[in-house]
Order: sequence, then C-alpha cells, then structure tokens
Amino acid sequence: MIALPIGAIVLLQDAIIEEKQNGIAEWILAKPVARPAYVLAKLWPNMLAMAITMLLIPGSIGFIILRIFAPDAIALSGFLSAYGIVALHLCFYINLSLMLGVLLKTRGPLLSISLGSLLGGTLVPIAAIVQFTPWKLSELVVLPVLGSALPAIASTMLISSALWSILFIGVALWRIGRIEL
Repeated sequence: MIALPIGAIVLLQDAIIEEKQNGIAEWILAKPVARPAYVLAKLWPNMLAMAITMLLIPGSIGFIILRIFAPDAIALSGFLSAYGIVALHLCFYINLSLMLGVLLKTRGPLLSISLGSLLGGTLVPIAAIVQFTPWKLSELVVLPVLGSALPAIASTMLISSALWSILFIGVALWRIGRIEL
C-alpha cells in the first residue's frame, strides 16, 4: 500500500514545478488558458493513468488469477471494498503532490512533505489525529478482503481522506489563480 503513493509522488513531483522552473507554465498561462484548467489538465490525465496502470490492470489480473486458483478465497465485494480504500489512499497523495507542486518552487520540500506524511504518518500514535488522516488506511485494507467489518473509526478516516483530497485540489485551484510566475 506504500508503493503506489510513492510512485504517485515521484511521478507528480515535476508535473507543475518543472514547468514553473523552465518557464513553460508562464508561457502557457500567458495564452488565453484558464489557470484552473492548467491544474485540472495536470490532475485528470495523471489520475486516470495512475488509476489504470496502478490499480485497474494489476487488480484485475490479480483477482482473475485468484479466482482461477482459489475461487472461494475472496468475495468480489470485499475485493472491491479493499481496492476502494487503496484508490482513496492513492488519490490523497496524488492531490497532495499536485497541490504542493502549485504552492512550492522546488522539488525538495514537495518530496519531504509528501513522503514525510506517507512514511512518518504511520508512526503517529495519537488516535485523535490519525482518525482524520489516511495514515492508517493501509491497516484497514485487509479487513474487507477477510470479510471482517471495518471499525467505527474507519468511516471517519475514509471521509476525512476524501475531504482532504477535495481541499487539496481547491487550494491548488485557488493558488494558481493568484500565483505570479
């Protein structure tokens, strides 16, 4: 569950920062292009490509192989629920990386913040903080696969992770409209 967000962070570190450094973003935004469209043009293709290559293809192949060799091992509903949690976790880090790309001027802070959140967040022992982050979602992924119910805190973690993702895109769209390139 950690490899997918690392891949997303590494792939998106230059989506906007490199174009800002090379002057490409300034050139594009000097044309009659809406600034929010620039951010969304980075978000949607990357999110779709990552969803297909990191989730859909490997997940489909894995489920088919599992069905062939162990037909009763995992219910489709449990598998899809677990993959929904993985997709939300990936979406959080895609949106975080894109937002940081808009806010920051260099790759170092972007990588530090996003990888620090991904790798260091799991070490936070305070449930009052963790319940509002995606940091412990990796521990929940196995529960639907095993047919177990998600704990009560899971709904808070899932909803807050989705809200954080929306907030990150909102901040990126707001900031790109006010940024001087």
